[in-house]
Amino acid sequence: MQPFRRPVLFCLWTAEESGLLRSRHFVSAPPIPVDRITVNINLDSIGRSDPAAGKKRTHYVVGSAQVKPDLKRLIAGVNARTVKWPLDFESQEGSMNGSDPFNFHRLGIPTAFFFSGRHAELHAPRTIPKRSTTRRASGSRSSRSK
Repeated sequence: MQPFRRPVLFCLWTAEESGLLRSRHFVSAPPIPVDRITVNINLDSIGRSDPAAGKKRTHYVVGSAQVKPDLKRLIAGVNARTVKWPLDFESQEGSMNGSDPFNFHRLGIPTAFFFSGRHAELHAPRTIPKRSTTRRASGSRSSRSK
């Protein structure tokens, strides 16, 4: 395995419902200069679908089309060579301002926010792992929303 050409930071935030505080703090006091951050990739609620997305296993990719078309092409190409998820780059484009990628987006950092859609328990205390459709994220066509 060859090393990455750039450093890769994995950052985990929680409780974005309280105001995107953690990602806001990260971009205001980053461990590296902000101009060295080349992309923000965010995974949010990938294990649970909205009813419309669940039947086709659609994953929304919010932000990639409006910020950087090259990022959209890169994501689509990698997807086509690997998991082959149905990707929707358009219908959720207005959904970023309530999620952590927004703090990167507002600084002009290209963002790809992978999201499985809204459902009745999104961001609710009753969102628990057993309600997840984990096979969906792995590419199984037999998964379904509960």
